[in-house]
Amino acid sequence: MGNLFTAEQGFVQVHDHSPPWQERNVYFIMVDRFAKTETDPSTSPSEQEIDYFGWCGGTIKGIQLKLDYISNMGFNAIWITPIFQQQPDDKEGKWKAKYHGYHTGNIYEIDKHFGTKQDLLDLKEEMRKRDMLLMLDIVPNHMGCNINLHDPNWASQFYPFNHPSHYHLPPHYTDPSNPNWLHTTANHKLLESCWFFGLADLNSENAYVEETQKQWLLDLVSTYSIDAFRIDTARFMPKQYLNRLVASTNTFFMGEYAYGLEEGMRDYGIDYIADKMNYVGGALNFPGFLVMREVFVYRRKSVEALIEYYKLHLKKFKTNGLGNFVDNHDIPRFLADQDDISLLMNSLLWTYSIPGFPIVYYGTEQHFSTVDSEKHDPYNRQPLWLSAYNTNTQLYNFIKRINNIRTTQKFWNHKLSFLSHGSGIVSSISARLLVYRVGEDCIVVLNNFGKQGNARIQMVKKLLFGRVDVNMKNWKDELELGGKIVGVEGRDDIVEIQVFNGFPLVFCRILD
Repeated sequence: MGNLFTAEQGFVQVHDHSPPWQERNVYFIMVDRFAKTETDPSTSPSEQEIDYFGWCGGTIKGIQLKLDYISNMGFNAIWITPIFQQQPDDKEGKWKAKYHGYHTGNIYEIDKHFGTKQDLLDLKEEMRKRDMLLMLDIVPNHMGCNINLHDPNWASQFYPFNHPSHYHLPPHYTDPSNPNWLHTTANHKLLESCWFFGLADLNSENAYVEETQKQWLLDLVSTYSIDAFRIDTARFMPKQYLNRLVASTNTFFMGEYAYGLEEGMRDYGIDYIADKMNYVGGALNFPGFLVMREVFVYRRKSVEALIEYYKLHLKKFKTNGLGNFVDNHDIPRFLADQDDISLLMNSLLWTYSIPGFPIVYYGTEQHFSTVDSEKHDPYNRQPLWLSAYNTNTQLYNFIKRINNIRTTQKFWNHKLSFLSHGSGIVSSISARLLVYRVGEDCIVVLNNFGKQGNARIQMVKKLLFGRVDVNMKNWKDELELGGKIVGVEGRDDIVEIQVFNGFPLVFCRILD
């Protein structure tokens, strides 16, 4: 595809590398918590023995050993957290262990806890055999933390950025104990130059830093055949700098712009994210996430908010480079905030329907929720081996089905046609049920009733199917959760949608 994005004068045009990713279903893994090299469950500690602030033992090799578990669920791409050499562990505190991978010490080495360079090559080769793509998390914004700035050699612990000039030191810095020079949203400039929670902020105006990071990215692609990068804390870096990093490789990038979580709802941050995508190419879909939570978690908004969001999405976003998600490693799991599997199913199906590509956080398929009522980081990062990789859970099989539906029906090629708000409705129950077509061959029914919700709604057959001469025998209930679309006795022009226990419904024409 051509130069879809244009940058301001002096910046580099960014090619649209999203098409290969819009066809992918992505499984997101925190490496330390997914799978060990030794897979015998009997050697694993119980949940009560897990130190959630420490290393738990997940490895790159462990991911390779569990690729079938992932691919059999219908995922054809994986996003993994950073694997580079971390700072040495501290004695205590929330960040005593750098198991998450976001406190880098040396960008050129793989941390021994995660494995070796050969392990990464082996993983990529096994993924290639399964036609799976790999997205690697990177942290170009900062290095590690717990730094004594009174020590003139404080930067020597990092490599290759081992000199103070490689880092931002805000002009009003006078005292290392002054929190005002750390992470702040006071203004745009401070947001990009101050230290995110005390992490050493790399100087994006330094030519050595920029050229080193560009070459590093090129080396990762050429050595390991990395298919895409996720940019951690992209919000805290100048968009012009990221634009130049992205343009230096022929690769898809997805930026983390966690906008809107503290600023309030407003436009859900759509304009903000759309602007950043002009420079980076792709982004995590925080606007879509915020709307989804309002409708399915808190249920403060009706399903009409989804229609409003979808219209804005089509208007504002120029590509399908958005990663759609319901939760992740920085946010409480969906089931921790809303203990209702039917609502989670509806939410997941929505992220599979809208433009972009779906991302499912590991453990969702195992119904992971809280740990002793604790739901925030690190308790949303449970070791997956505690589940024994059960492939018979309700959510494992639901996710397997919607992965198959999205791939088989090529959802990414079709716009949504909303049917339950407008002319042609014979009867309606509330603004809590949403019906839409994906192309001509799939009908999706979502709701935010919750697990006790049962409902019936009648619709004109021509409106629902797009034509009258429909043979219902040629259409199939893809989810098999109890919901139905059936004819109405004595009426050839009317059908009835039946919702059971709040579960969603996908009704598709059987393909030849």
